[in-house]
Amino acid sequence: MKTGRTVRAWLIGIAVAVVVAVGATELRPKGAEPTLPASATAPPPAMALTVSVVHPEHVEWPEVIQASGTITAWQEAIVGAEVAGLRLAELMVDVGDEAEFAAGHVMGAKHVPLNELEEKLGAAVKNKTVPLILVCASGARSGRAVAIAKKLGYEQAQSLGGGLKAWKEANLPLEKA
Repeated sequence: MKTGRTVRAWLIGIAVAVVVAVGATELRPKGAEPTLPASATAPPPAMALTVSVVHPEHVEWPEVIQASGTITAWQEAIVGAEVAGLRLAELMVDVGDEAEFAAGHVMGAKHVPLNELEEKLGAAVKNKTVPLILVCASGARSGRAVAIAKKLGYEQAQSLGGGLKAWKEANLPLEKA
């Protein structure tokens, strides 16, 4: 299904390029050749059409992502796993308590309870330059956790807006400990 849309988009792009090229030559009157005055020494004008060739890649994702909307042939689409503008490829840390984490958490999230964050975050997340998304049930505790993480040097720390409640409402996957 995706391959059919990709082929259709390539065909539309090629058709548009052909129409532009044919239209440019057909607008000149028949038999008329472009002439420059004898005093003109300007170089010929540069081509106005630039074509970039992009080779598509085939990537298999372990999860199914559903999306809706339209895209036209001249638009570029970047598909990524994002929630509230945050890329999910970053490191996620659940700051909820043991019972909350065991009941369900974002897949792959590390668990560092809020009351242990200052002592244990450095051991759980060694690279302070990686984007860090902190998660809790509603977003309130993770908001406090962001302040602690930034104080510890994690400048790209952010809270998942709405917490696990919003995650569940968006029908995103959870795993249980």
